[in-house]
Amino acid sequence: NTAERVERRYGAIVERRVDELVSRLVDRADGRADLVGEFTTELPLLVLLDILGVPEEDVGRVRAWGDGQIALLWGQPDPAEQVRLARDLWEFWRYCERLVGARLGGARYGEDYVSQLLAYRDGDDEVLTVAEVSSIVFNLMVAGHETTAGLLAHALDQALSGPGRWRELGEDPRRIPAFLTETLRFAPAIDGWLRVTRRPVTLDGVTIPAGARCLLLIGAANRDPAEFARPEQFDPHRSDGDGHLSFGHGPHFCIGAALARLEARTALTRLCRAVPGLRLAPGHRRSYKVNIAFRAHRSLPVVLGTTVPSGAPAAPVAG
Repeated sequence: NTAERVERRYGAIVERRVDELVSRLVDRADGRADLVGEFTTELPLLVLLDILGVPEEDVGRVRAWGDGQIALLWGQPDPAEQVRLARDLWEFWRYCERLVGARLGGARYGEDYVSQLLAYRDGDDEVLTVAEVSSIVFNLMVAGHETTAGLLAHALDQALSGPGRWRELGEDPRRIPAFLTETLRFAPAIDGWLRVTRRPVTLDGVTIPAGARCLLLIGAANRDPAEFARPEQFDPHRSDGDGHLSFGHGPHFCIGAALARLEARTALTRLCRAVPGLRLAPGHRRSYKVNIAFRAHRSLPVVLGTTVPSGAPAAPVAG
C-alpha cells in the first residue's frame, strides 16, 4: 500500500470525516472539548467503518468491543471482568461473521473492503475461507483504528505542550509529516509487543534461546542513543527520526502505516487551520490507560480558540 495509492482510494473518506469532526469542535458553544473523546478516537474508527462498510450506528458497539479486546489481552482485568470481556469478544466475532454473511447473500459485491475480500476469494476456499475473511475483519476492527487514535492523541499532545509548536504547524503545514514522524519515535502508540525468537540471539552477553517469547520494548528502541541524537528530546526538525520501529520492521511492518499517516496529517492540517488558538486546558495532567502494550491517553482537555494566543503554551503537568 503506497502512500499515493492509499490517498487516491481513501483520501476523500478521510477528509470528509475530519471535516465533520472539526466542524463539531468549532461549533462547541462552551469553547471546550476533550480531544480524545471527541476527535482522536472518533476519526480512525469512523474512517475504518466507512472502508469496511459497517453501519455508523454500530460505532459504539465496535469501539466497546475493541476496548474490551485490548483490556483482556494487555490490561489488568480481574477474573470476573475477564469472563465478561471474553463473552463480549465472542459476540464481537459473531457480529463479524454476520457482517461477512450478509455480503455473501447479496446479489453483487459492493465497493467496501469486506466485499472486495469476498470478490477476491471468488468462492474458492483455497484462496480464502469465509472464516478467514471474518477473521481479517475481526482483527481490522481493532488494529485498524486503536493505534491511529494513539498517534493522533500523542501528536496533538506534543503539538500543544511545546512552545510555539501549534503556531509553527499552522503557519507551515509542510512541517506536519516530519512532526508526525518524530511523534511516532518519541511517543509510540504501542510501547511493547510480543514476538518469538526464530533462532538463538545474544544481547549484551545474554543468550535468548530459539522459541522464546519476548516482550520487545519499542519505546526503548526508539530512544536508543546509538541510533538517535538526543533521544530524550522531542525534535520535529531532527534528521534521524525515520529509524523508529513504531510501525514494526521487515515482514511485520504495519500494512496500515500509510493510512495512519494520511489520517493524522489531514487531521492536524485541518485542525490547525480551523482552530489556530487551540490550547491545552489549564492544569491538565497526562494520564494513560492501564495497559502493558498500548500507550493511550485517557483524555486531552482543550480550550478552543480561533485566534493564536500570545505567549508560549504551558506544558501539561506530567502524570
